[in-house]
Amino acid sequence: MQIKTLINTKTIVRPFAIAVMATTLAVAPLSPSLAMANSGEMQNIATVKSQASVVNRLSQLLSGYDRLSARFEQSVTRTGSSQGDVQAGQFSVAKPNRFVWNVETPFPQEIVSDGEYVWIYDPDLEQVTQKRADNRQDNAAALILNGRVDALDEQFLIRAVPLVAQPATELFELTPRQENSNFSRIRLLFNAGVLSEFLLEDQLGQRTAVVLSQVEINPVLADSLFDFKVPEGVDLIVDDAR
Repeated sequence: MQIKTLINTKTIVRPFAIAVMATTLAVAPLSPSLAMANSGEMQNIATVKSQASVVNRLSQLLSGYDRLSARFEQSVTRTGSSQGDVQAGQFSVAKPNRFVWNVETPFPQEIVSDGEYVWIYDPDLEQVTQKRADNRQDNAAALILNGRVDALDEQFLIRAVPLVAQPATELFELTPRQENSNFSRIRLLFNAGVLSEFLLEDQLGQRTAVVLSQVEINPVLADSLFDFKVPEGVDLIVDDAR
């Protein structure tokens, strides 16, 4: 096995790995003289209350589990392209910061994080890349997987999108509060209280859409699932970029 070290470089990995490795709303207390507020002030207070309830609802949905497993179909569409790359496979998440993302088609790839390191295994390339896990507060994908809605709310304006005649379905849209965000829009769709689809759109117009199926809430997941062992006969690339 060859071991190579990358310093201050970026490793090119397939779509979702980029997204994965690529907050509480401050609400002032209501005034005792609320009854004397004019219509404009009343509207502002109602907006704050509504925003707080939206954030609380999303927090309930994303914090309602410690572990999650599902099958996925992921498509990546780039600006000017009508058809994107499609991947399918399965994944498991254990809070905080541990996950396994197995791509089965069209090219096998395994991404494993134990919370400290991420391993990206490409069997067809006979290569494993090891890098430090990106658990920073500005990593939106990691925050979503970990249910950190408080941190998301600091970076994104969160709103509920009404869906007519779909009472069991809830859609949330997140738009960045700052211009330097990696994402221009994130959408999270829940069906019967379970995450079923999500969309990540970056500032360059690339869209990563993931549809989930066979979702299991709080399944039994062995700790060994998140311990990656480098297979024999493959190259190990250690990415020390910070």
